[in-house]
Amino acid sequence: MNDPDSTLVVILPRRGRLLAQALFILVVGIALALFLQGWPAIQTSPLGSLDDAIPLPMVFLAVTTITAAFAWTVLKDSWHHRIELRTEGLWIRQSGGELWVTYHEIQSVSVIPAFGLGLALREFESWLSTQPQAPHRQRQTSSVTHRAWGADITVLSKNMDRPAEQVIDLIQQRLSAEQAG
Repeated sequence: MNDPDSTLVVILPRRGRLLAQALFILVVGIALALFLQGWPAIQTSPLGSLDDAIPLPMVFLAVTTITAAFAWTVLKDSWHHRIELRTEGLWIRQSGGELWVTYHEIQSVSVIPAFGLGLALREFESWLSTQPQAPHRQRQTSSVTHRAWGADITVLSKNMDRPAEQVIDLIQQRLSAEQAG
């Protein structure tokens, strides 16, 4: 059933883009920290007084630390995402856990403009009961995405190394092969 040796295609996030985003966040954060550190309003504030008492640039350190934490979160959230098209179904690893969807459980797959792709399942609740890592979070996410786009499972474009249309074509090929076989 969920056999890793049956993997046909692996779809990963655009990691170069993720690194560029994190670097951009850090550069903007450091520039903001430098600006705030020298800003007169900060110098006369209680934080500025603390800055005078301790021979460290506290504002710079605080803003840079917050920025670094945000950049790390951006990277960590998407870095390990993975979609594997296997002979029997899709294995999806997202920040909320791992999902296994067989092709016969998929009712339709569609592009969600400016977002990514969506999978509508035939029997969402019965599928959900087979997912050991996902039930609560997936139920919450699905309630929103199903109302908005008719999709029970969504994958963001940033988490795919190719356009959503190409991924949909690959899934459609497998769905057609499943129906023919």
